Amino acid sequence: MTMTTETGPGAHSSLVGGSTAQRRMECPGSYQLELKAPKKPSSKYADEGTMLHGVMERILGDGKTVEEMIGYEELGHVLTEDLADEMIRPALNCWEQIVECYGITEYLTEVRVSYLDHPNAFGTCDVLAHGEEYTLKLDWKFGRGVPVLAEGNSQLRFYAGAARQTDDVHDMFAPHKDIVLCIVQPAMDEPWTVDIIDHEELDDFVLRLGDAIKLLESGEADDQYNGGSWCRWCGGAPLCPEKKSDAQLLLETTREKMQTMFPDEIGDLVTLAEETSEWARQVMGFAHGELEKGNEVTGRKLVRKRSTRQWRDKDQAEELLRQHLNDIHEVKLISPAQAEKKLKGSKVDLSEIVVSKLTGTSMTVATDPRPAVTGKFDGDSLALPPSNVHE
Repeated sequence: MTMTTETGPGAHSSLVGGSTAQRRMECPGSYQLELKAPKKPSSKYADEGTMLHGVMERILGDGKTVEEMIGYEELGHVLTEDLADEMIRPALNCWEQIVECYGITEYLTEVRVSYLDHPNAFGTCDVLAHGEEYTLKLDWKFGRGVPVLAEGNSQLRFYAGAARQTDDVHDMFAPHKDIVLCIVQPAMDEPWTVDIIDHEELDDFVLRLGDAIKLLESGEADDQYNGGSWCRWCGGAPLCPEKKSDAQLLLETTREKMQTMFPDEIGDLVTLAEETSEWARQVMGFAHGELEKGNEVTGRKLVRKRSTRQWRDKDQAEELLRQHLNDIHEVKLISPAQAEKKLKGSKVDLSEIVVSKLTGTSMTVATDPRPAVTGKFDGDSLALPPSNVHE
């Protein structure tokens, strides 16, 4: 298999890029809102993800080994042996499976791609690859919380459409090849997912994207708002009038009114509540950020969190405490998950001494692959058989 690397700045368009494509297409007004809103600071999770992307680029792009990358540091995050076991090695294992499954013979990493008719629509692909039958667009995702699926993913379609129009890589997109859109997210139960589309389906996406870009550039969409799942990462959400309207609707919906609703109405209300609660967190974060920058927020102020005491020097503290106390260390039994990790590769069977306990329920979307709890739940703990210890 041939590997080449396209080095680029890794920049992404503020008008429309992979991560904003769905938001711009579904909610044109989001563009101006995000321009007006202060730039959100990067989170520690995003910075760790950037570091892990950097590791994958150096392994696939520069031929480094995992062992050579241990200790690599970026944005204050370091690749440790544990993190390599959790994220990097599983991601590489997924990559090997994908290469074999789709007959990949050549790949590129960190490729800058853009649309010919819309130079302000551009981004950087993690991996572009192809073989005799398929063209592959792959994204690494290192989040542990929200699963990102390939099916119907606008980000992958955005990159594939742009790559097909980019001089250096458009030859990968031969008309007879289906396009494999792939997400690798090692922390999920299903670590890689794919969506295979043909050129006609990609053509349809590119056409709709082009219409959305023209609308954005015309300035006629500045007040066209539409809420949905795409609001989750919108930097302009705290300023959004649509979200304020949704919040008002929820405030006006009493428990008595909910008791008269049909199941589909309750379902719609739950979706609205989920989206609005996320918006509320964004508002609180926005206001907190304004205060930390020294700006005024009427009715609010900053106070110091409760301080926690720590040992100035742990060795010195241990030496002193041993002179007066017999027991200065807490001993805690490791969890089954920690034990399995430490025993990895051994033949020790823990199934007879491990049991999973269900102590309640949680509500999720109907499409969640986990089996539904049917009937009335009485709230009692339910011990599950050892065969379920990994679930």
